[in-house]
Amino acid sequence: MCYPVFNITTTMKQLSTRLLITVFFMIAFSVIGFFVVVTYKNVQQIQLQNRQTNISLQFLLITEKLLDDIQDLATSQRGYVFTSRENYNQSHKKAVENLKDDANSLEAMIQASPARKKEINTIVTLVKERVDDSKHTLMLYDSSGLYAVLDDIKTGTSKRISDSLRLTIKQLAIEDHNIISNTNKYLELTAQKTSYRFFTLSFIFIAILTGFLLLIYFDFKKKEKVTAQLHYQASLIDTIPDAIFTTDKNFIVKSWNKYAAELYGIPEKEAVNLSLSELFSIHNNKETSAESLSILNKTGSYKDEYQVSKRNNEAIFVLASVNTIVNSTGVITGYVAVHRDITERKKLEDRQKEFSLELSKEVNLKTAETTNILERITDGFLALDSNFTFKFVNKKPGKF
Repeated sequence: MCYPVFNITTTMKQLSTRLLITVFFMIAFSVIGFFVVVTYKNVQQIQLQNRQTNISLQFLLITEKLLDDIQDLATSQRGYVFTSRENYNQSHKKAVENLKDDANSLEAMIQASPARKKEINTIVTLVKERVDDSKHTLMLYDSSGLYAVLDDIKTGTSKRISDSLRLTIKQLAIEDHNIISNTNKYLELTAQKTSYRFFTLSFIFIAILTGFLLLIYFDFKKKEKVTAQLHYQASLIDTIPDAIFTTDKNFIVKSWNKYAAELYGIPEKEAVNLSLSELFSIHNNKETSAESLSILNKTGSYKDEYQVSKRNNEAIFVLASVNTIVNSTGVITGYVAVHRDITERKKLEDRQKEFSLELSKEVNLKTAETTNILERITDGFLALDSNFTFKFVNKKPGKF
């Protein structure tokens, strides 16, 4: 059944608030994502730098201890050779054990720093040679005396080993100091860049927040304006003495003004969310209803007169104006209707028709009576208009 509804199509050309919010969020997440990625890379780089620094510090500590133990080895060796005291021999043995531990510690560092494997092996080899040379010196002293040791020292073997060891360790120490220095510089630079980035991020967030606040403010003002317009339009609608109501595309009532409530005797609270078929029925067959609905959906408007039965079975006549409600894409989303009560007019028309029919019958009757009287006159009777045109002639003149 086609229900009379009138169509309102409202087109608002404005930038979508939802789209703006989406754009703001995309910008915010992009900026946050950028800073997260950069920060993550910086953290990874710092972790790498810290690992290298820790390795360098371990190298420095081990090599520093190794040099101290070499010094202890040389001191205890000289003390034993020149004094023959047993306590120097014990110190020598302890220094030898410490050097073995140092060598083992260096070999363990190969796993942490594979690139230094060659230098570490060189240091370990030189440490072993230095320990063996020192042991040989003590044995030579015990067997041949001081002068044999002096002659052996003159060969320069001990000095060559010690110089090579110190030179190799010094090169590694220089590298380690450079690594530590570069790490410190990188950390300072990273801290400075991070500060700049956080300042930039804060500025962007303040700008985005300001944009959000402005967007909310203007949207609120726009809604206030629209609300005022709607209230004004609603007040205008309420001044129109016609039943006005809107439905969705399934003819479920969504709004119902006070004149609709008066016309159909159903209050707004009861009418809203009910189907039109539950509020009144239109005297129309299915074919006519389907045709009018098709015209309505195609043209967007329809107007006709209907006989309607209220819910209390009272019959009235209405003039219905029909329009569709469409969304921004042109899809029909509902209908809006204006019903005007024309029952009194229809009754007046019916009375006029009855009066005209009765008058016609009365005129025909009087005409027949007059004609009968004139026909009974024995003389000829003629009736002419102002132009001397015959309007009536009885039968007598035809007999002359």
